[in-house]
Amino acid sequence: MEEAIDGWITTNILLEKFKHRHEHKKQSGTITSPDELDPYMVGVLDLGGASTQVTFSYKRNIDDDPIPSEYTTNLTLFDSVYSPYAHSYLCWGKNVAFRRHRARLLNAALNVNPIYLPTSSPIVIRDPCLPRGTNDTIVPAFLFDSPCTANEKQQFNNNSINISFVSFIGEGSASKCRQHITNLFDAKRNDRIVNCSFKQEYCTFDNTFQPKLPDKMGFIGLSGYYYVFDNLAHGMSKPNGSTGERYKMKDFPLREIHKRMINVCETEYKIFYQQEAMTPSNEQHKRGLCFDAWFVWLLLTRGIGFTENGLKHVSFAKTFPTGNVGWTLGYMINQTNYIPAEYRERRIEKSRFISWITISIMLALITFIYLILTCQTYARHAYRKRSNHITTINKDGYTQPHGQSLV
Repeated sequence: MEEAIDGWITTNILLEKFKHRHEHKKQSGTITSPDELDPYMVGVLDLGGASTQVTFSYKRNIDDDPIPSEYTTNLTLFDSVYSPYAHSYLCWGKNVAFRRHRARLLNAALNVNPIYLPTSSPIVIRDPCLPRGTNDTIVPAFLFDSPCTANEKQQFNNNSINISFVSFIGEGSASKCRQHITNLFDAKRNDRIVNCSFKQEYCTFDNTFQPKLPDKMGFIGLSGYYYVFDNLAHGMSKPNGSTGERYKMKDFPLREIHKRMINVCETEYKIFYQQEAMTPSNEQHKRGLCFDAWFVWLLLTRGIGFTENGLKHVSFAKTFPTGNVGWTLGYMINQTNYIPAEYRERRIEKSRFISWITISIMLALITFIYLILTCQTYARHAYRKRSNHITTINKDGYTQPHGQSLV
């Protein structure tokens, strides 16, 4: 939960959502929209390889159940107290979800005709989330070396079949891929071993607690959320002024998003490779876009519970004008309660650094020359003053200043 909280702090600091920033904006008159002073902080969604985090501020109504202590914490930041809801869904990161998906495909194939399956040559299994014309050959241990696939591993071991390799070949079916991932969520929701001890409206797909999502709250998707949507946006029309550093769901019609998701699943791999501008460095990530896209979509809608209207308040970001997103800045602020975003250390660009050095040297040189000229002027003035006071003695014994004529 700490990583989720730190990411929430960082994002709201960079977006200037905290109250001390609101007051500063009111006083300076820099408010450009009434939405900037919304009563809610921005919710944060963070998707990693092994888990996904959800964090948002929550205003409890009289009829609402209180948030259990394990799902919230009190933060004192800039003389204000915040109590956001935060939860980390372990084993629901993008990478481990993909392993669970394939482990379930393998177990399903073994349950059909285990007697006739070969043990020396690779078992061939169709993967609907893999484009047609490609395949992945792996050892079964790769799927089961994570605690997140413990249930699938136990089922695999019960078959008592020694398998050396498994070859997943692309079937390229968007509808089947969606159904398989939906089954992944439903399997956890319907797990009778783990019961949800909260009211039904607060129980998530993972049998944990989550308050109802605020209707008008904005949510920012970070990390995996951003990179998946960035790959999807590659094949969709973008709004004017889009920089690729941040995407807003409301700028993309849902029909166009669904069309794009079907396209990345059902396009033959040779065409898909060129269409997505793949290179050897990004091929491994982009070839799995079919699974990634449907997993993120179902995680947002079927898992976390965003409605069609709620998705309009979701955006995905890599950076903000005020800094890079992540959890490190939030961690420092949470630990020190002292470092506002505007005072954090900034990296100086090379060109700007050279300019500053050049200007500093020029100023130092001008100052040095001015100092030398000042010293010379002072020395001349002192010499002349001294010369005017030199006296001489005439023949009568009287002293006479130097430079006066003798009579």
